[in-house]
Amino acid sequence: MMIHSGTSLIAIFKSRQEVMHAVDQLTETDLVAISRTAVVARDKNGSTIVVGSHLTPEEAGLIGGIAGALILAFWTNQVGFFDSAQLFTFVILLATTILGALLGRLIARSIASAMTFGSRHPEVETAAEHLKLGEVALIVEVESPEALSQLRRELEHFDAEVLEH
Repeated sequence: MMIHSGTSLIAIFKSRQEVMHAVDQLTETDLVAISRTAVVARDKNGSTIVVGSHLTPEEAGLIGGIAGALILAFWTNQVGFFDSAQLFTFVILLATTILGALLGRLIARSIASAMTFGSRHPEVETAAEHLKLGEVALIVEVESPEALSQLRRELEHFDAEVLEH
């Protein structure tokens, strides 16, 4: 099935092997300008599984926390808190590192949540509603309507059903 909205398209394949073959073909073709992708499937319990080409808020929070901790720890050093070897120097370093980690995590999670292509995205929900056991959906977002037409032509070579919405 293929559902298109603006510059994105959903193709539902009969198997995981078919979608992987399609992804391999699309990545080898430089003609299609792909900006984001996601693969949607259902597990045996009926839960939707989304694998995307983006960071999850948890992953972004981890990276942001580490970056924030390092930035504030280095800032503490640059300000000159380490010039004297006293107990409060360690306490200040610890406090700024924790503050940096918390701020970095909060900011990174917020940004990733705002930009996610996750399970609440309408196209993911639409794809999940139409999936049968064993089928896999490929959601592709391209940069222009011309690239969308080209993507459709590329996907004609595969056994994907089409659904307009």
